[in-house]
Amino acid sequence: MSLPNTDQKNIDQVAQFNADMAQLAFLNSISQEYQPLNFTGGLMSNCAAACLIRGHQDQIEILKMISEQSKSNMKKLDWVTSELALLKSAQKNCTVIISDDESISSDFLLDKLCNGTSSWEYSLKLLSHIPYPVFKEKSFHILAQVTDMEGNKVKLSTPVHFKILLFTNENPPRLMEKTANGDKIMRGMVEVEADEVVNYQKVVIKEVTSHYRQGRFFMAIVPMHADYIKPLIIEDLVVKARKVGVDTQPRKKRQVKESP
Repeated sequence: MSLPNTDQKNIDQVAQFNADMAQLAFLNSISQEYQPLNFTGGLMSNCAAACLIRGHQDQIEILKMISEQSKSNMKKLDWVTSELALLKSAQKNCTVIISDDESISSDFLLDKLCNGTSSWEYSLKLLSHIPYPVFKEKSFHILAQVTDMEGNKVKLSTPVHFKILLFTNENPPRLMEKTANGDKIMRGMVEVEADEVVNYQKVVIKEVTSHYRQGRFFMAIVPMHADYIKPLIIEDLVVKARKVGVDTQPRKKRQVKESP
């Protein structure tokens, strides 16, 4: 396992310090063997004595240099130790947030919309077919039915405000309200009140999905201020630019994936 650069540098400095100290001890032991000698007995020539003294002086200078270097290394080691302590303290108080660019599921988006709540009494069932692809600036129709959690048609005692929202297919999902040019991303009928059938006669999307991650949107029909109704989420909504003559060409119906 590789070590962080800072930790590896600290280990190298400690190793160098230990090597310097070992060399210092070795040279010190040598210097003890060559203490100043009494040459009056004629045991050694003047030349040999001078060489020995000069070598001894050189060793003393080397010892001084090593001692100064060791003091410098000790100061560096103290500084590094202090910095490591500060770094470890900062890491304990640091929260790392990892953003994932992968696509998400409708269940993930549903959980975000409902803040983890799943105690619904009612749901929405899509009755109309969503074009595939949807064409930019071309209207289409959305029809949904209010049902109980068993799928049976029901009529609410009080009308509820239902709103269409668009989300990017990324983590975290991003609510799309504006186009790249700053215009509203949708126009037409995107908000209705209903107690039984939710009917959007004309919905227009003004942005192509190729400008965004994964190249598709989530479309959600969300009951406002009515958390007892499960939102309807339509996956893989693709919006493309209109082409000349596209209105004369039949468009295939898409298989709509609804949140379970």
